[in-house]
Amino acid sequence: MLIKYAKNKISYAANDGCNICEILHPKNDNVQIPYSFAFAEIKPHSRTKNHSLTHTEIYYIIEGVGFVTIGYESAEVVKGDLVFIPPLINQLISNEGSQILKFLAIVSPP
Repeated sequence: MLIKYAKNKISYAANDGCNICEILHPKNDNVQIPYSFAFAEIKPHSRTKNHSLTHTEIYYIIEGVGFVTIGYESAEVVKGDLVFIPPLINQLISNEGSQILKFLAIVSPP
């Protein structure tokens, strides 16, 4: 059994500009999974840098209001929304609200 307790979470400023906490990653945890799982936050009226990954990414919004741009498409996202981001596509997510934008990020492969 593997349980990672919230009280032990460590977050850091990611290269794209959001605050991230790696929750589960096969290189750091004794698990054999084809993805990584993280919790991310963006402060009000802030955004990530425009960037692309070589991997598929999924965002699941858990709190706040954001605006996501993937390639040439943009849309508002709110609690409960899921965003699929294909590999090698420019992306960014901004926090348009007054609360912290919180979301889960799944990246495959990790």
